[in-house]
Amino acid sequence: MKLHVTKTKHPQTRSVKNQRGQSLVEFSVSMVILLILMTGIVDFGWAFFTLVSLNDAAQEGAAYAAICPAQTTDIRSRVLDSAPDLIGRTLTASDIDVCIALPDSASCGATPRVGGYVRVELDYDHQVITPFIGAIIGTQNIPLHASSWNRILQTTCQAG
Repeated sequence: MKLHVTKTKHPQTRSVKNQRGQSLVEFSVSMVILLILMTGIVDFGWAFFTLVSLNDAAQEGAAYAAICPAQTTDIRSRVLDSAPDLIGRTLTASDIDVCIALPDSASCGATPRVGGYVRVELDYDHQVITPFIGAIIGTQNIPLHASSWNRILQTTCQAG
């Protein structure tokens, strides 16, 4: 009786090579998804930072308006000076609304008086940096709104 021994390729050798290629494909697909997620997080983080900065600028304007409520041009200048450089476009005076209201009413247009309220509002369209994130959310701009109320402490500004 004669035994025939034939050499065959080890089945694990072929499998290891296929797994290396499969790992590379899985890594590249998962890396694309992770990068999209990361850029989305950065974009929304920047939008949140912008919103916090706008709130700070509105509070600064309302604090100034509490002592100089009749000078809306100066109030707007104070807000613009305290607003940071924003991505996409800069904040303009037309983005700022100054409202004088009586204590018993929230409607605007009242004559400034001690005990009344002043409201400073900012509307800003934050531009999304990453183009495909805009395609996912449906727009390249995220509308941001900041508002701050303050009680009027004096009606006329004192020089100095």
